[in-house]
Amino acid sequence: MLASSLLKSVQQSFAQWYPNERGPFLHSLEAGGLKLNFSSHSPLSPKQAAYLALAQKSAQQWLKQFKPFRSSNLIKMFNEGLLVDWISQFSPRIPRETWVQSLEHLRHRSYENRKLKLNLIITEGQGSFDFLDSELQKIFDPLAGDPSVYFRVDQDFHFLAYEELETPKGVRDEGGILAPECMQSFLALLGPGDLFLHYNTYGEILVASRDGLLARYRRGHWLLYEPQDLYPIFCSLFCDEGLGKNILELLFELSYRRHGALLIFDPSHALLAHISNPEVLSREKQDTTSAHQLLNPIVEQIDLASPWARERRKHLVLELAEIDGAVVFDAHHILAFGAMIEPFGIRTRCYGTRTLAALSAAARQTIACKVSSEGDIVIYFQESDAEGILTELRIF
Repeated sequence: MLASSLLKSVQQSFAQWYPNERGPFLHSLEAGGLKLNFSSHSPLSPKQAAYLALAQKSAQQWLKQFKPFRSSNLIKMFNEGLLVDWISQFSPRIPRETWVQSLEHLRHRSYENRKLKLNLIITEGQGSFDFLDSELQKIFDPLAGDPSVYFRVDQDFHFLAYEELETPKGVRDEGGILAPECMQSFLALLGPGDLFLHYNTYGEILVASRDGLLARYRRGHWLLYEPQDLYPIFCSLFCDEGLGKNILELLFELSYRRHGALLIFDPSHALLAHISNPEVLSREKQDTTSAHQLLNPIVEQIDLASPWARERRKHLVLELAEIDGAVVFDAHHILAFGAMIEPFGIRTRCYGTRTLAALSAAARQTIACKVSSEGDIVIYFQESDAEGILTELRIF
């Protein structure tokens, strides 16, 4: 049914919204006589409220215009319209009619049978030549894929400049910018209303303002973000501002790098008795030398809630997360890495190993953050008033 597909597309378009009627903040959408309820962890910001109202109006209009039809192409076009509605709130100068077509044009380009890799800043100015011109693309396609090189274009995708970053990578070491690490230095160059586009070899598009990620295209779907809204959600989930912010940034980096991982927040240490390989616990003292015994003195010094890079050791944690098994941590410290979680009354045939471990951990009053090898991020947890009922929050 078209009405159901349109409403579901709106709910799924935003990373902070999830299909649950028991969340802290309940919202609804209506079109074609149907009503869809969904939740969020924080109240809607003014931008999100405006977007939701506009999205509902658009769904009603599309339903009147295309009621007899239902196709994946129709939903894709509707999803693209939602993208432009959202981005326009941050960069009102973008040309609504041609912007998505320009993104699609670049997404389908390749160079020597490889997907285009591109860093592109959209800013004020008046360019001279169409950046999308096929004659220019023959030369442009292999350029601006290096982490330190980018093109500048105006809002109509006319060429302005081909430049190299003058500042070293990681200028904003203090964090607080919701975007993969490879994008951070580019975002520091943006002014109000400017946008940054990043195309990677996986065929994804990432759209960001100077405050962080606004949208991501992946596997035929656009997912929208409000950078300053995800941080409070994670701070609430993890009961600590520093820990929530640092975990969110770790998850985004793992996702972008395509590193499958499982991070489990266990503040009460309830999960430790259900780790099937207890030798990985940092508190375990072993008689024989093992890799964990050698690494534990270093790992124990990591403070995941610290605002200081030298104490939270982000890149060290990223590598520990790559080890088969889960990284289990409490409010400050890593309790175990490479941990195997005992199943908890869940049918094993329905899930992969990492998903089963995440669900089993969340069923024991923890928060399990799963990153798939394809880049999906799913958070499993229990709402405070819904004991035994697991909630999934998909954010990437």
